[in-house]
Order: sequence, then structure tokens, then C-alpha cells
Amino acid sequence: MSDRAATLSTSEAPLVPGISPQVYSRADFRRVADMIHSEAGIVLSDGKAMLAYSRIAPLLRKSRATGFGEFLDLLEGDAALKNRVIASLTTNHTYFNREPHHFEHFTQHVRPKLVASAKDGKAVRLWSAGSSSGEEIWTLMMVLMGDDASESRDLLHRNIIALASDLADHAVSAAARARYPAGSVEAVPEKLRELWCQRQGDEIQIRETLHT
Repeated sequence: MSDRAATLSTSEAPLVPGISPQVYSRADFRRVADMIHSEAGIVLSDGKAMLAYSRIAPLLRKSRATGFGEFLDLLEGDAALKNRVIASLTTNHTYFNREPHHFEHFTQHVRPKLVASAKDGKAVRLWSAGSSSGEEIWTLMMVLMGDDASESRDLLHRNIIALASDLADHAVSAAARARYPAGSVEAVPEKLRELWCQRQGDEIQIRETLHT
């Protein structure tokens, strides 16, 4: 087989098993990868072609497009649809007290300085850049405020603000609601749960004092 024939064979091979290149081609994947990098700074390597297909295909089926190329053309004139595609390619994976050693380090080495700054009247700012549905930033805020009711009442009146941001609007909305299944906070230390989580049936609500 000639080099040219080998090249053609590779380029025409299905990118995803069972899916025709006319539906989803290597060029289509490169357009997806370029878009998500441009819009969100996310790098999709060639090994993520299957992931991109599985995440976007449900949105394509709901559209009038017959293939990825046509679907990607639609995005140029539909900002809302483009945002849904970008959100589909982000991974919203989080839970309370995720990576406990991070919070232990924060408690031992970072929190004392932040608390001292707050009590001195200085501004304290926290930012969860990829907050997803909020479990980690709420854990961080609970840890910062602590399990001493007297000290926490003082801190609540200090200049402390936490910012949570995410590419997915639905994730940010969930974080703002601050309402989760009751069992999801079991990994949070008991004293923090008792002080900052209010049980409401099968759910818990982060107390308003922490997010107002």
C-alpha cells in the first residue's frame, strides 16, 4: 500500500467505532477542540474524540442537523446552543469535603492568617474558579468560619466574601440554591454540619447566615 493510500485510509476511518465519518469526522472533532479551547481554555487531545462525541451527540439529536459539521455550523448563530455545548464538555464532578487533606492544610496553615486579617478589618476573598454545584466552596466556607459558634458570629460580620464561578450556568444556580441531599454532607465534620447545615426532610440547606 502506498503512503498516499495509507493516509487516505486513516483519514476515512471512523473516528468513533460504528459512526460514519460523514456524521463525525476528524475535522469535526478539531472544530470542537478549537472551539472549547477558544471559549473555555480547555484542551481536548485526540484521545478525547469519543468523549466529545458522547457529550455532544444528545444535543445534535435534538437539533435539525444531520451531522456534526452541520451542527457546528448552527452554533455560529446560536449563542445559547453554543453555551450548552460548552457546558456539556465540562466535567461537573464535586462533593462535600472533597480531598480532605486540602481542607486540613487550609485549617492548619491558611485559616489562622485569614481569620486574623478579617478581625483586623481587612478584606478576605475566596474564589472557587470551577465551583460546579458548590459543594467544595461551601465546605471551604464552613471550615473558614469554624465550629466555634462565638467566633463564627464575629466572623460573619467581617469583610469576608466568597466567589463561586463556573462555565455551566446550571451548576452555578445549584451552588446558589445551597440545597443538597442530606447524605451528601456526611463527610463534613459533625460540628461543622451542626452549625452550618439545616436539615429539611431528606435535604439539607446551607444556613442563610453563611450565604447572605
